Amino acid sequence: VVHADSRVFLQTTDARYDVIVADAYTSQLTIPPHLVTREFFDLVRTRLTPGGVLVANVNAPTRDSVLLQIIEQTIAEVFPHVVVGKAGEAWNYLILASDQPIHDRLPVLRELQLPESAMTEIQRFLETTEPVTANTVRRHFTDDWAPLELFTDLEIFEAIRQLSRS
Repeated sequence: VVHADSRVFLQTTDARYDVIVADAYTSQLTIPPHLVTREFFDLVRTRLTPGGVLVANVNAPTRDSVLLQIIEQTIAEVFPHVVVGKAGEAWNYLILASDQPIHDRLPVLRELQLPESAMTEIQRFLETTEPVTANTVRRHFTDDWAPLELFTDLEIFEAIRQLSRS
């Protein structure tokens, strides 16, 4: 396990990994923009072993979140196999990406020997997982265009508006 800025670290190594986890949140709600671009995901793909998996955590209020969909599309531009599913009860979604099919490998997660709370979360993820396919019409993030703060702010304001209606 390496705790570092993933892009900086991956640029300084030629090592290959079976799993790369991109969970770059700290006390803020947004991911650093340089960790959601096509160029970053291109770099990740070069540092994964064949069949290796990128696991990205994304905060989004709903599955149809514009921010989540743009990040999905950005990843799908780079990886041929991408799935997304709900992680936990809060705003978290996990995106898994690989150069080899993922969906067929997911059932093995049920066989893990983990605490019951972890198995509950795995079950939630498996029940909500769906494939993502690249859509050339949709926008994707690049090093030259990644206004994450704008999209995050829009989602927060929308969530507040929804709460005030109920």
